[in-house]
Amino acid sequence: PTDGAVWIDYRFDQHQDLDFQLLDLLGRPVQNGTLKSNQGSHNLDLSSLAPGMYLFQLFLDGNAIESIKLIRK
Repeated sequence: PTDGAVWIDYRFDQHQDLDFQLLDLLGRPVQNGTLKSNQGSHNLDLSSLAPGMYLFQLFLDGNAIESIKLIRK
């Protein structure tokens, strides 16, 4: 659980951009973007979001390859 920022560490074997989405529990996107490297860390700022559970998803070629549950307290 967090009330501010979360760091997402990622590593992917292919050298392609990865898209991401942060969804609320109703499946509505609240943040999205593109990771331009196959490995690194990405800072998600959750401080402006309402308390609750969110789903962070990584996409490659339009297919979800990873999902992480996040809790904003």
